[in-house]
Amino acid sequence: MMDAERLVIDNALIQAFYAQKIKAHNAGEGEHAALT
Repeated sequence: MMDAERLVIDNALIQAFYAQKIKAHNAGEGEHAALT
């Protein structure tokens, strides 16, 4: 049970992390282009 719960939590954290990363990328695409 503990491992299953940990997997669920890890999946939720990973999904939230990537969603935030994609949002930041879409919102700051101009910034990234200016920096590189």
